[in-house]
Amino acid sequence: MNKRGVIVTAWAGAGHAILGALYWLLLQIPESNVFMLTASLLVVVAAVAGAGIVEATALAGLRPNVRAKAAFATGTRRAMWIVLPLALFGAFWWATGFATQWLTAVRGQIDAWFIATFGWTNVGWFHTLTAWVVWFLRYPIAVALGVSLMAALTDVGAGALTRSAWLARAWHWRTALVVPFALLVGFYLPWQFVVPWRPASLPVSWVQPAFAAVKLALVFVVMNLAWVAVLACAGRERPEAPAVLATPATPAAPEQA
Repeated sequence: MNKRGVIVTAWAGAGHAILGALYWLLLQIPESNVFMLTASLLVVVAAVAGAGIVEATALAGLRPNVRAKAAFATGTRRAMWIVLPLALFGAFWWATGFATQWLTAVRGQIDAWFIATFGWTNVGWFHTLTAWVVWFLRYPIAVALGVSLMAALTDVGAGALTRSAWLARAWHWRTALVVPFALLVGFYLPWQFVVPWRPASLPVSWVQPAFAAVKLALVFVVMNLAWVAVLACAGRERPEAPAVLATPATPAAPEQA
């Protein structure tokens, strides 16, 4: 990872920590009256705007020859476009959730069909396969499409909606390899095995919370590294794309006669 990648990762980590704090604040607001509901709505708006600034700035900062100040200016200007990638991801989330519920409801019928058609009594492999297909659609595919769309919106704004380049970028073979690997290694495996893990030999003292804090901090770093890898791959700049984010060069002074 080069210097630019380290800076973007640090920016993403700081931004995601603030977003996490906003989420915690949202959970603490009791929705007991109109005032509290308004406060919750303001926190949600702030979180969405903050997420837009964090991700758009990170995407702009990954572009070559773009300075930090220019990346931040682009990120703040294009921040609210994040509602479209979020809506796209939400659509995938809803569709895959519906598919999961449907597969669960007809699980017995699927088993009966395999028995009647092929005589197979153990088809657990099929349900495992469908669960992974749903996971792949919900996370790698949806995330790749959302990040690619956000990158296009960060680059050219509303003009991205009339172009299909972001779709081609999301379906590129490199994206199809890097995004699932990054999500699997950086998010799924740590949450499944590292976060709940605690050595039985730890004494019942300050050591346990200290161990948990260090462990979660390391997981947080790994998650941000994986996320920046997703941004760098799914949101990479097309070679033929105009350098709309590059810092304009200072015009040269006219030569003296």
